[in-house]
Amino acid sequence: MSKAQLSLEYIVKMIIILVVIMVTITLIIKFKSNIQVAVKNLFGKDQEQLNFPQIIEKKSFSLGEISAYIESCYSTMTSLPEDEQKNIICYLLESEDGFSITKEDLENIISNDIKDSKWYDQDYDEWVILLQGEAVLEFETYQKKLFKGDYLFIKSHEKHRIVSTSKDALWLVIYMNQNL
Repeated sequence: MSKAQLSLEYIVKMIIILVVIMVTITLIIKFKSNIQVAVKNLFGKDQEQLNFPQIIEKKSFSLGEISAYIESCYSTMTSLPEDEQKNIICYLLESEDGFSITKEDLENIISNDIKDSKWYDQDYDEWVILLQGEAVLEFETYQKKLFKGDYLFIKSHEKHRIVSTSKDALWLVIYMNQNL
């Protein structure tokens, strides 16, 4: 075979490989949700297998530890089908120092297109995560734009207000140190 024939044969093989790769990628994109369901069925966990709620008892919890537990719970919840994401209690955190998180400390807030809410100056710390939508919070010296999955810690007596939210905004709020 001549060099030209070998080169032509090589180019044809490369084109065939590229076409196969493009078709495969297109099929993966087209059937992404079906593939995710199949993988979840093979390797996923049922709610009964999640081993929740877990009671965690320690002398005290740092904000980082609390955030890690909340992120773990959030990650677990969002991996479940949407109809199974309600009323899941992942962790009950209890400390010897009088701090604990219970159902009463959690608040699920649905904000519908809020504009210019009142200023808050609370006697307790709060940890908030925006589960869906967008929001803008204003503090005395700055504003913070939040997107789905963003979270923040607001210290007690840190004045803040909700400037605006999208119509679908959904928050999870944990109030801390209410009983101290």
